[in-house]
Amino acid sequence: TNSEKKVSEKMSVYMGTSLDDIIRSQMTGKILWGGVRKAVKRELLIDGDIRFTSHQVGEEAIYSFSVLHRAKTIDFIDTPVYKYWVHGDSLSHTDMDDPWGEVAVSLIEQTKNAGVYACYADTLNAFLVTAAIVSIDKMANKYCFEEYRIKACEMIARTKQRLDPNFSIDFKHMSVKAKMLYPFFKMNLISIVYLIARGRRLL
Repeated sequence: TNSEKKVSEKMSVYMGTSLDDIIRSQMTGKILWGGVRKAVKRELLIDGDIRFTSHQVGEEAIYSFSVLHRAKTIDFIDTPVYKYWVHGDSLSHTDMDDPWGEVAVSLIEQTKNAGVYACYADTLNAFLVTAAIVSIDKMANKYCFEEYRIKACEMIARTKQRLDPNFSIDFKHMSVKAKMLYPFFKMNLISIVYLIARGRRLL
């Protein structure tokens, strides 16, 4: 049977964080996305023509950016108002090799269309790297090493081509896991990522 677990989160832990930091941390997934974590004024959605995209996974990343980028103010509540269960067979646990890659590319296009790409380019580079790290970490538990080596090398090469060399990588707004694995990504040390991922599964 598919396992389930109850999740308890408080977005109010980010109270006092600047809007810019929240936007950037949402872009990379350091702060969880999720439309259900936000109550948004109806006129903001209508005026901005904001809708969820058709991405199988990660559509909340684009929705969150669209909402937060247009928001003049944000606030938090400390009282739990929404309860949900995480199912083992939900889309967030999809078996896709690259669940975030196309979302990162779409978010880049979104910022270009909004005329704000240069403002967020370093964070978008961070999101591309994070998406690739999520992918190669995930694939390590799915394939034998030889098949993993081929797929991971292709993923890293594709990501490095997508990175904008005119901008740095925004490490501040990357998750701890992504920052820890980045040196291995940068140096193509995929065997170490493979061993870390496999070892973590055994713990």
